[in-house]
Amino acid sequence: MIALQAPVGEAVRSLRSDLLAGPEPCLREAAWRNEAVVAQVRLVVLALLCLMPIVQLVTEPGELETAFGLVSVLLALAFGVVIHVFVQHGKGRSQLPFISSLLDVTLVSLGLGFFLAVDQPLVATNSFIVFPFYFLAIATSSLRYDPRICLLTGGVASAEYAVIIKLALMIGVADPVRMGEQVMTHGRFDLLGQLVRIFLMLAAAVIAAVSVVRARDLLSRSARDPLTALLNRAAFAEMARVELARSRRHGGTLALVLLDLDFFKRVNDIHGHQVGDKVLAWFAKLLHDSFRESDAVARLGGDEFAVLLSGPSLGRSAARLEELRSWVENRVIPETPFVSITVSAGIASHPDDGESIEALLEVADDRLYEAKDSGRNRIVLASGPRTAVILVDEPSADPAASPPVLAIPET
Repeated sequence: MIALQAPVGEAVRSLRSDLLAGPEPCLREAAWRNEAVVAQVRLVVLALLCLMPIVQLVTEPGELETAFGLVSVLLALAFGVVIHVFVQHGKGRSQLPFISSLLDVTLVSLGLGFFLAVDQPLVATNSFIVFPFYFLAIATSSLRYDPRICLLTGGVASAEYAVIIKLALMIGVADPVRMGEQVMTHGRFDLLGQLVRIFLMLAAAVIAAVSVVRARDLLSRSARDPLTALLNRAAFAEMARVELARSRRHGGTLALVLLDLDFFKRVNDIHGHQVGDKVLAWFAKLLHDSFRESDAVARLGGDEFAVLLSGPSLGRSAARLEELRSWVENRVIPETPFVSITVSAGIASHPDDGESIEALLEVADDRLYEAKDSGRNRIVLASGPRTAVILVDEPSADPAASPPVLAIPET
């Protein structure tokens, strides 16, 4: 029994951790593209909903309930337009998916609350037309690839609907005499049935969140190199195009780096491919840990790697790479038969070296070959190998030690 509890507890903790984790950078762009689709669909649906009260006001002018409904839908449409504008301009990438999901469920609640306002509580609690839109909102939340949004959307929907039930009870929805003809057209109020509705919304949110975790894992695996867990060539190219477009919009800088392990074929020939794989995995982890989460790090194939640095100047990018190069040449790689390596790199920057990813890759590749031809173990920025001026603590004598903390001056 004890032996069974440990794996179960570990699985629960792992699932909880996955449910509370946001999407990694390589999936955020896919989620943002889905956010744009949701914003467009929301506008279409709200525009169609506007037609019904408009037609009713034309055929039956003076209806207060219809006018109230039209104002509510127009208000929701205005919010939808604001969100669509934010999405189109790439604003609020971290907060907007949460806000738009909460807006969707709140619009449904306002629709049901409208019937409470016009003294039709049975319509609000027994609705088979408006209520299912809660599930549509929960299902839509899964397009953000963030299980936290699914759980939040379901939780808020359940809480808002619980408030609607409470207000309906205060109005007297459970009293058949008080409801009169509403009972004939919409049936009696069933408290147990209402609680089942809340449970189903919560269950739908959990199922959506778990589905997102599973889908996210599969998508992440398809975008990763199986040996190093870095981005693969296709995923790197996609992120590079997105970052380049963002750099153009905001006038920022972008540096694309190609790195190659010097004489790596000798490692495979002398020590075998298993040792070679350990070298690649070690260097990949070093690359991943040396840069920010927002910097795309990839293995393009064999012993060739790439890094996309957004924001910093070319000089600062070179300094960060120089400290990495310097640290690597003084290390013996752990769990290998005294293997050490050096690395060469070529850097291309936008907009100076090109306006497309293909152009930047070509320039960076030319400079990488220049680094190789001029002696290896160096970084080429422009016309020849240059070493950035950096301030660095004395390196540890322990080959297994972590990279020292480096102070890099701005350029």
